[in-house]
Amino acid sequence: MTRQLWALLTWSTSLGAPAVVVGVLGVQQDDEHPVVSAVEWIPLEDERNSTWRRRLATTPPADLPHRLPTWQQSPTEPAVPIPIDPAGPPVDLATAVAVEVDAVLAAAREV
Repeated sequence: MTRQLWALLTWSTSLGAPAVVVGVLGVQQDDEHPVVSAVEWIPLEDERNSTWRRRLATTPPADLPHRLPTWQQSPTEPAVPIPIDPAGPPVDLATAVAVEVDAVLAAAREV
């Protein structure tokens, strides 16, 4: 099984760089099952996530593993891989995405 987690970023006018996390996307695939995905949006960033919502709405799950490397190269709205701890507890994809969203929100509170 291959699992990837991605932070979905958008442009920050105050920083002049793609630094605002608007969501977290999880993609999972294996030889026996089709590609599945889970996404969770960062609260209060609805006005800024329209590009990502459009991208994901128009991309079939099976195409996500092929599109993400291209989106990773976007200068304004990139996808950034999130490292997965192989020693972490086994959780389903939706839970893994939710844990990462919680981490983003916790980091934002520290700023």
